[in-house]
Amino acid sequence: MEACINHEDHAAIEHCEVCAVALCDLCLWYDDEGRRLCEQHAREYEKTGGSVQSPALYAEGIQVREADGTRPRAPYEGNQTDLIAAAAGLLGAVSLLTWFGGGMCIPMGAGVLGLIALTNKRKGLNPERARMLSLFGVGLSVVSVLPVLMFACFFAFFVGLAIAGGTTGP
Repeated sequence: MEACINHEDHAAIEHCEVCAVALCDLCLWYDDEGRRLCEQHAREYEKTGGSVQSPALYAEGIQVREADGTRPRAPYEGNQTDLIAAAAGLLGAVSLLTWFGGGMCIPMGAGVLGLIALTNKRKGLNPERARMLSLFGVGLSVVSVLPVLMFACFFAFFVGLAIAGGTTGP
């Protein structure tokens, strides 16, 4: 990973669009057109009448590194597999509430997404969480669809009995 030109202990996140030096979040300036600049080129642009934003203006939005160089963890971190697993869990939970009409597509979607995430759980940032949410989505999908399938089977059975019994006309 490339280090910042001014802070060797910080990773560079961007490069100056004029001179291409590597810059960390504490050294990155922006001009009024959105270009990323080093401090030297930001000052030169400012002298031509343009406006610039120093890193200090948006530093509050950047979580400052701790002494050991790590950042505080976000409440939820994940990648595509983690998000698929979370969607499966959410759709599984919602499917319990939607047993009528077109809502039956939701539990099937939760089941499919859950199976996809379950097969890819090792690719997630947190494989155990991906596995748990996937199984939750698949399980709730089955619990939601099972009563409807049982009703459909009973209905088909009784319709079959009525047809098989037939009616004899006068």
